[in-house]
Amino acid sequence: MKKNAAIIGPANLITGFRALGLSIYPTVSEDEALKLIKQLRAEKDPSKNPIAVIFVTEQLVANISAKDWLDITGGDGPAIITIPSLKSNLQLGSKKLDQLTEKAIGTKLHK
Repeated sequence: MKKNAAIIGPANLITGFRALGLSIYPTVSEDEALKLIKQLRAEKDPSKNPIAVIFVTEQLVANISAKDWLDITGGDGPAIITIPSLKSNLQLGSKKLDQLTEKAIGTKLHK
């Protein structure tokens, strides 16, 4: 079964990813991004080439609640990968990786 990748973010940042075969979902709204992620994760019909990975710009998930983050990243579904935008310096992906590493081994790898 073929699987796809999707990207969610501002149109001016993500449109070029269509040429790489990603499905694009332009939005600048945090609420709309969360709604799109939930919809993409819920799609299970194999005839629609389900999404395996969802890339989303950091700003769109920066203020997401811990509960919502667990809802969209837990369980069986596409991986959620945060990517920086052109003006981003949030390093959310790195921070989340640090948190997961600390939880797994009980200590931080770097400061």
